[in-house]
Amino acid sequence: MTSTVLIRLRNRGHRQNLCSLRMTKKPSSKKGVARPEPSLKKRVARSKPSSKKGDARSKPSSKKGDARSKPSSKKGDARSKPSSKTGDAGQKLASKRGSAGQKLASKRGVARPEPSSKRGVARQKPAAFKAAALAAPRAKPSLVEREDARFTEVIALIEAARGRAYQAVNAELVSLYWKLGEYISRKIASAEWGDGVVDELASSLARRFAGIRGFTRRNLFRMRQFFEAYRGHKKVSPLVTQLSWTHHLIILSEARPVETREFYILAAIKERWSKRELERQIRSGAVLRSSSLSKRVSPVVTQIHPTALDEFKNAYNFEFLALPDVYSEADLHGALLHRLGRFLTELGRDFCFVGSQYPVQVGNQDFAIDLVFFHRGLQCLVAIELKTEKFKPADLGQLSFYVEALDRDVKKPHERPSIGLLLCATKDDEVVEYALARSTSPTLVAEYQTVLPPKELLRAKLHELYAMLTPDDDAVAVERSARKRRR
Repeated sequence: MTSTVLIRLRNRGHRQNLCSLRMTKKPSSKKGVARPEPSLKKRVARSKPSSKKGDARSKPSSKKGDARSKPSSKKGDARSKPSSKTGDAGQKLASKRGSAGQKLASKRGVARPEPSSKRGVARQKPAAFKAAALAAPRAKPSLVEREDARFTEVIALIEAARGRAYQAVNAELVSLYWKLGEYISRKIASAEWGDGVVDELASSLARRFAGIRGFTRRNLFRMRQFFEAYRGHKKVSPLVTQLSWTHHLIILSEARPVETREFYILAAIKERWSKRELERQIRSGAVLRSSSLSKRVSPVVTQIHPTALDEFKNAYNFEFLALPDVYSEADLHGALLHRLGRFLTELGRDFCFVGSQYPVQVGNQDFAIDLVFFHRGLQCLVAIELKTEKFKPADLGQLSFYVEALDRDVKKPHERPSIGLLLCATKDDEVVEYALARSTSPTLVAEYQTVLPPKELLRAKLHELYAMLTPDDDAVAVERSARKRRR
């Protein structure tokens, strides 16, 4: 579509064509932007006040002025003194030129920068998204941290309530399983029910409580086994609700004798073992390593700390270190520090880490203790020395020296005397007994294992332990006869 603007000026009766502005709207380009003709660009550039050519028109003395603005002398005189009609026409021409220039500038300012702006946005999008992705994680944690700092007490109350609610639900669930096991055991023992009735019970419960998977046939028989395993033990039966049902299933399936099950129930409650840690302790024979009959301690330990035998083990298992077949004390020390959390779990829940290569100064000499812990239950420092070889009596002298240094220079007034623990690769119980018999320092000797013992070996040691704990038939008969005589 073409529009022509013709501006004519009359001067001395003659018509002079001053300019012809032609604006042609071309068919829409790929981007749908109208572009003016090249000839129009020059004309608009002349109409701009800031351009040099426009300045030349306003200044007739300029060399680069328009030819029409620089006529001959006669024409110049005539133009310098135009008539009123000519002045009006000039003003109209200037106004029309100004409006045409503004329209063109507006069209150019909107139409042409649009593609470039789109390209600029398209190029800036990835960078903007990257900046936003990097900035978002930084802003959120700072806000959360500030809120947590302000509402720490409220969050602690909520977490404590959630923990108590979980414990209450778990206690009710285990209590329900105990009662169901008791009911099923009584029905089967009185010959009122058989296995088929239990199957019918499982089907009925599945229909009645759809979506609950805890009342299957297999689980119902486990409830019966759970009740029959602890019904005659007054010490264990009140504690069963303090462990989850998963813990009880692990103990029932992997710990056979009642005494062993009792040990793992009490240990899991005290140490707060997770499901995986409970399985690990059972596989490593924790009941054997914690037996008081196999512990080797000096007499001073039981005098100063009567309950120390319950806090230490005869052997510790470090299979989680994954040490090679040949390693040094530095390798063992570094691996224990790298897995300090697992090491603390193996030692016990009341052990708190104090330092590694703990410095002590005696006289003008400096010494370093391998590991120093604090036991909250015993309220004393514990010095641990690591040995990768078999126990030697001379090792006790070094450990006793470290315990004395801790008591004199490190122990606080309200704390109890320190204890020394010597961890060696292997030991001869008889040699250890002789070395500790006359010792005046509260020290213990234990061995550590870097691999889990075979199941056959664990079973053999368990039988030996039970034989030591179970009295002989002759002894039982003698005791019974003595009771009868007293009566």
